[in-house]
Amino acid sequence: MRDKAQLPRLIIDTREQTPLIFRHCDSERGALQSGDYSAKGIEESFCVERKTVADLAGSLTRERARFMREMHRLRGFTNAYLLIIGRDIELAALVAQGRANITQIEHSLMAIQARYGVHVVWVDTPEDAALLVESWAFCAYREAMKPAGVMLPFPPWVAGALRARVSRKDFAGVDTYRKEAIQDENLPR
Repeated sequence: MRDKAQLPRLIIDTREQTPLIFRHCDSERGALQSGDYSAKGIEESFCVERKTVADLAGSLTRERARFMREMHRLRGFTNAYLLIIGRDIELAALVAQGRANITQIEHSLMAIQARYGVHVVWVDTPEDAALLVESWAFCAYREAMKPAGVMLPFPPWVAGALRARVSRKDFAGVDTYRKEAIQDENLPR
């Protein structure tokens, strides 16, 4: 087991009603200026805004102005993520109910990435989401430690989470696979 002192301590915003459950990093509640998750010592550079599919649909329709202000605040973060949790079938159900428009959602998410530099990531389950938040926090924390001459080795769970992400079906029902290449000489291959 890795020494917990080498791992970031995650901060869960006090307004987060159903926080993710983290397996590798310790966490605590705290008031964050932006987002739902960050890490101690890198609160000004690392931020994750979490949405369920239903939350996202509401945020891009009736709560759009407020949500876009939130995304605007993330522009100054080096590592800013919009983490969407849910399956395609949940979005399809919202579309069938007339509560979501796929084209509007896709265009809005592309605009958020381009305009604010926020990485938009979809995962199926809260467990996958928790692992990604821990992995992103570790990578951001590791980078923040480099100027002090500290080079933290990658734990195996970080490499696994970042090397190949979960496949998901696109809206047309076609399997799409994405691999994120990590350019680091210390990453286990």
